Amino acid sequence: MNVAALLLLFLGSPALAGEDTASEVRRLSQDIKSLAQRNAWDGVERKYRELLALQDNHPQHVHMLGADAARNRGDVSSTLDRLSAANEAEASEDIAGQIATLHQEFALVMLRCDPCEVTLNADAPPFRPDFLKAIEFATEAVNEKGRWRGYLPSGSYTYGIAAFTATAGEELVLVQSGKNLEVEPMSVEELPAKVGKARLAGAATFSDETTERYLAALYLSKKVEGEAAAIASEEEKAIVLHFLADEMTEDQLIAHLGQALNAHDVGFANRPRIQALTFVLEDMSAGDTLTLHWLPDRRGVVLEAGKRELGIIKGSDFMKMMWRIYLGPVPFDKEMKAAMLGPASE
Repeated sequence: MNVAALLLLFLGSPALAGEDTASEVRRLSQDIKSLAQRNAWDGVERKYRELLALQDNHPQHVHMLGADAARNRGDVSSTLDRLSAANEAEASEDIAGQIATLHQEFALVMLRCDPCEVTLNADAPPFRPDFLKAIEFATEAVNEKGRWRGYLPSGSYTYGIAAFTATAGEELVLVQSGKNLEVEPMSVEELPAKVGKARLAGAATFSDETTERYLAALYLSKKVEGEAAAIASEEEKAIVLHFLADEMTEDQLIAHLGQALNAHDVGFANRPRIQALTFVLEDMSAGDTLTLHWLPDRRGVVLEAGKRELGIIKGSDFMKMMWRIYLGPVPFDKEMKAAMLGPASE
């Protein structure tokens, strides 16, 4: 998605609480149903992401419509995520069968390009529309982002000068400029000392129940005393997320940040900006970075994936809201917050 299209989608879906959240969930669920009946799958995708930004616990049929929207654009990874969510909401042999079939027909692959003017071709082009859409989706994604991790139909491919075979059930294939490569996630010791004019203040790892997801690093232009000053400062600063896990999907990242935002009073002015954030986020893999870079001269938070600028969300109130979810009174993790504010440490 280009930046202009992205910014047009910065339309309001609030991170609310209580009855307001329940009302918004009902409205969005009905919108999804109505749009699906008209085969308006782009609209279904947009509304489903809005739902995930509010909460990730929804009825089976809502996740199924989200899966249909992802399938329609060739995004097999999101299709699998949403089918799994539907099956968790209400177990179904049919859904379990769909998941099994996708794993039998598609292979997990990572592609990289630099420069990104590389063509992905199947040696034997498939006739099935869903297979063709998956290849088109992969080609567009890797050429836009420089790297892509997802599913391709099992088979033989050429990618620029590289030839590779994607086989369902086998290990990830990493292809770039005709050679395999390893992905090395960032460690604290390897963190850059500066982002722009801001210097590294501290860093810590965020983990869920089973997996270290990312290393979060805080950069400040001036030394400050305490969390409130770090949040309020309008000098240049940044929060950089260095991803460690094999994959944190777009849907997982939206739900992750959405839940954190719902713990705060985000204010009316930030509602469209929160929705903007859901359309900036994308699948992240080991070695990827997501940067929130506050630039006072632009009066906004510049969002970057690696070296790519995704867009800018204006306003110091949005910046302070995002800094609060890591450094505020109700952070992701208190030990993580302390490490980000202090000397960089694991």
